[in-house]
Order: sequence, then C-alpha cells, then structure tokens
Amino acid sequence: MKNRLILSSLMVVLVVSVVTVGFAKAAPPTVAETIVLKQSVYAPASHPYIRLPTEFARRVATATGGRVKIEVYPSSSLCPAKEELAAAHGGSIDMTFGVMTYFTGMVPLFNYTALPWSSPLTKEGAAKATLETQPILEKALRGYNVHVLYGFVITGGVYCLVARKEIRTPAHLKGMKVRTPGGLSDKLAVNWGAAVVSGPASELYSVLQRGIADATIISKASVKGLRLNEIAPYVTDLAMGMNGVLVAVNKDKWNRISKADQKAITGLIPEYLVWLSGEFLKYTEAAQTEWPKLGIKVYVPTPSELELWKAGAKPLWEEYAKSSPEAKEIVDILIKHGGGIK
Repeated sequence: MKNRLILSSLMVVLVVSVVTVGFAKAAPPTVAETIVLKQSVYAPASHPYIRLPTEFARRVATATGGRVKIEVYPSSSLCPAKEELAAAHGGSIDMTFGVMTYFTGMVPLFNYTALPWSSPLTKEGAAKATLETQPILEKALRGYNVHVLYGFVITGGVYCLVARKEIRTPAHLKGMKVRTPGGLSDKLAVNWGAAVVSGPASELYSVLQRGIADATIISKASVKGLRLNEIAPYVTDLAMGMNGVLVAVNKDKWNRISKADQKAITGLIPEYLVWLSGEFLKYTEAAQTEWPKLGIKVYVPTPSELELWKAGAKPLWEEYAKSSPEAKEIVDILIKHGGGIK
C-alpha cells in the first residue's frame, strides 16, 4: 500500500512538471522595453536647426522599429546649454545636442571647433572629418558617463559677424564688445582688438538689445532664426567655418538599449552626417537669400581685408596644434579634408 502511495505521488509530480514546462513553452515572448531618450537642444523651436535633431530622432525610431525614441526639447528647456555635458554625465538629461565650444572648460580638446576657418568646405569632407575625429573624442570623454554618437564639424562658410554698425576690417572692432561662442573664439575676438562677452546663443537677442555686446560671431542661419536683424542689421560675411555639435547619450541609458539597436543607431550615422552637412549649406544659402528682405546690410571683405581677419586666427591654430598630440591629430584631419587657413 505504501509503495502504491509513493508511486502515485511521483506520477502527480511528473504530471505537474510536464504541465508546467508546457505552459512555460507556450508563454508569450517578453515585449522589448521602449527606451525614451530626452534630448536637450539649445536652438528654439522656430530655428531651422531644430530639424537636425528631429530628423535624427525620426531615423533612430525607424532603424530600431520604434524601440528607441528620442524626445527633442528645444530652447534649453531641460537644462542650460552650457550644462548639457555635465547633465548627461550625471543623468539628469539623457542626451545632448550641445555646442562644443560651450564645453571647452571641461574638455579643452574641443577647442578645435573654435578654430576659425577650420571646417571642411564640402558636406562630404565635413562628414569624413567628423567620423575620423570620433575615436579621439571618445578618448577625451572617457572620464564622463556618456556614450559619444558624434561630435559634428559644421560645414565651412556658415559663420559671419553680426553687428550694430558696419564692420569692414578688424580695426573697426577696436573698443567694441563681441559675444563669442566660447573657447578659442574669445582669443580670436581679442586678437581682432575687441573685448569679449560670453553667453549662449539663446540669450543673444537680449545681450545685443541691451548693449551688453555690440557684435557677435554667429551662423548665418541664426541671424533670422534668433531675429538678430531687428537689433543688429549689419553682417560682415567672413565665410568662416567653425564650431560643432556634440551628440552624446548618458551611458547608463545607452546600456539599456539592446546591442542590436545600438548597432542600428551607430550604423545610420555616416549617411546622416552627409545629410546634416548638406542641411547646413542649405540653411546658409536660404538665409543669405532672405537677408535683403530683412533689411540686412551685407559687407563682403576684399581678399586683402579677409587676410587681415585670418591673421588674427593663425596664432590660434599654432597654439592649439601644440597643446597635445591629440590636438595635432585633429588639426591634421581637418586640413586633410579641406579645413584650415591657407
């Protein structure tokens, strides 16, 4: 009798085990987690540059089948523009779209984006320079809790000087205050004979309106995008390529993304960078077309006058190239792809 009870108990256990295994096999697959990345962007929603991160967000959603979504927050609404890198490092924001010259106090190597006439003139050259500098940027940011997607080099020719009066040569800046994007741009303004005013682009309208600065170095598309023509209608077209944008993700958030989706995101970057470079050229050309309608008075320096402007920039190139082996490597990359002063 006892043996029969033991046998019956074993049969019950066996049946329960089979049923359990059967249910386990029949259970529906686990639904992949949707990762949402909140991205801080310095540009206001009305600025043409806002399309750049929103297009990247669209491509990421497509490439990952909607498993990774980027939410773009314009006008520095998540955090001040100069604090984006620190915020991404600490995890208070997920993703940056930050002006690299704003971060040169934390990462001096980023000063290459403040070298005047540094950017390659073609969209292909700018994209290639960006890809080749990325491993160097990753090394420079190793102490920060971020994953670098790209540190974009803005296509050449997009920057100008905007002022409250006509400026033809650096001599005309004597005694004036110039707002710069930061980094080596501060030294550039000094070499041109001006005093320096620091501050993000989001505050520029007020800075010029209140007379805190008399002029600014800014992209051509930003003249209308920030409504600067209303208070500073004089543009000196220096055809200057400089500055860049750092797109980095908090590393803890990045590591929550599956390896397959990480690969999909990384894989779309080369093609996106060519598109991005082309967009800067389009925005620049479109902006220049609109200038007459906006009452902007444009001055194009003569070749000899342009050499005077570039003379103030040459010492910065020499100083930066000597600052570290990595800096020299970046300078060589920029020159190889069409940047630099000739």
